[in-house]
Amino acid sequence: MGQDIGFVGLGAMGLPMARNLVQRGFRVRVFNRSEGKSRELVKLGAIAADVPADVVSADGIVITMVSHDQALRAVTLGPDGICGRLGHGGLHLSMSTVSPAVVRLLAEQHRRRGAALVSAPVSGRPEAAEAAALTVWLAGAAQHKARASEVLGAMSSSVHDMGEDPCAANVAKLAANLMALSSVEMLAEALELAERGGVDRKALAAALTEQLFTGPVLSGYAARVAARADAPGGFKVALALKDIDLVLRAAAAGDAALPFAQALRQRLKWAYIKGLGEHDVSTLAADLHPAAAVGEAALPHAAGV
Repeated sequence: MGQDIGFVGLGAMGLPMARNLVQRGFRVRVFNRSEGKSRELVKLGAIAADVPADVVSADGIVITMVSHDQALRAVTLGPDGICGRLGHGGLHLSMSTVSPAVVRLLAEQHRRRGAALVSAPVSGRPEAAEAAALTVWLAGAAQHKARASEVLGAMSSSVHDMGEDPCAANVAKLAANLMALSSVEMLAEALELAERGGVDRKALAAALTEQLFTGPVLSGYAARVAARADAPGGFKVALALKDIDLVLRAAAAGDAALPFAQALRQRLKWAYIKGLGEHDVSTLAADLHPAAAVGEAALPHAAGV
């Protein structure tokens, strides 16, 4: 195998993704803002870098897996960012859920330096990242996607090609997240209705997802929602709120009306204001009382949760 890979961002998703690369024989340099996340990978054979630029081989592949637009701009265009060192023949594989606008900006910045960007945001919870079973939404020039295929295969179980415009992958990922969050809210409301009518919510959740409403998102969240899970988890409310803001910005740019996304934002906003930002989105089932009117000042926004 023997490819040199740079990896920036070792959060709940990035750490197992990078670990899979190391364990499959890639030579991996890693950077994370907190050094502790790098130590496990160093023990497995990775090399820790002091700044993002230090993960770069000039004509190699660099993966970024960070939380939001501001973080992505910081590790690419900021001081000691990867853009300054990724030269002719270099490939940036952006795997974060970020705005199409920042992807467009970075693609142009790389092009000017002779490098390229492929967008490959992922769907799946941390346990899917651990199992190398993520779903990848892929877009970019054909030759660059082909170059990234072996790397993506070490972290995912399915890849969906969205075309040559890198931004398309990010729009597809936002659509997928809108569906996932809509499913959580749908389950929360359906099970609340059932319980108020004397139906056991856990039994109904199991029955609904056995045949009528199948798939990993629904079946995965049904048990959590049925139990009114209220604990720190994989898809945090703060990140979900950031993603819904990205959805609504993309909708505005395309002149699309998304009334249910607006309703979801209100639900997530109320959960965040109540201090549940670090909790899994299944916590939406814990409180279906009408949301109070709250201001925007204390909220995370699409550019910087």
